[in-house]
Amino acid sequence: MLTGTKVWDFSDAVGQVVTGGYWYSFNDNAETADGGPGASKSNFPIKSLTSDNVGPWASTNGMDVTFSINPTTYKYPYAGIGFSWKEPQDTSAQKWTSICIEYSLTGAVPVQMLLVVDPLIDGNNSRYLELPVQDAMGTHCFATSSFAQDAGWGMTITLAQTMANSLGIRFRVQLKTPPTTVQTCHLTIRKVTVQ
Repeated sequence: MLTGTKVWDFSDAVGQVVTGGYWYSFNDNAETADGGPGASKSNFPIKSLTSDNVGPWASTNGMDVTFSINPTTYKYPYAGIGFSWKEPQDTSAQKWTSICIEYSLTGAVPVQMLLVVDPLIDGNNSRYLELPVQDAMGTHCFATSSFAQDAGWGMTITLAQTMANSLGIRFRVQLKTPPTTVQTCHLTIRKVTVQ
């Protein structure tokens, strides 16, 4: 469906991706189990909205966000941004085999890129990989075959099942235990394409 397609770039200065979906932000502030709620944040350098449409957050630098993982009683603190393919989310099979991101990433905590499907399919155990840290803006292409699920929880699904049910992409910071001091990282995304 999307092979060879530009999904989004910062020159558009809007939060909508070309397939019709939107960028959004999420965090652990509404968690009710495991000691929640959390206190993690996705902080943007320009005016934010009360809704999840992050069009105004796309500055001349790109999708520019600082993730802040704060001390909390919540067991698995997290924050992130992502986009859906369509709105409402589209469940048609995706045909691409890699995703290319032009980005920079600095900070003390790792950022995961996830292939998102309905939690009823994978039990919230999305396939993911860790983005390499890089101070300067650069482009990396990641094969879908390099995304993997964690072992020992959720539901195991094949890569083919993931791609057939893909809802979008997320960029997430999540720690397995709460930090004792605030942990941050800064991510700027300028372009997303699939091949």
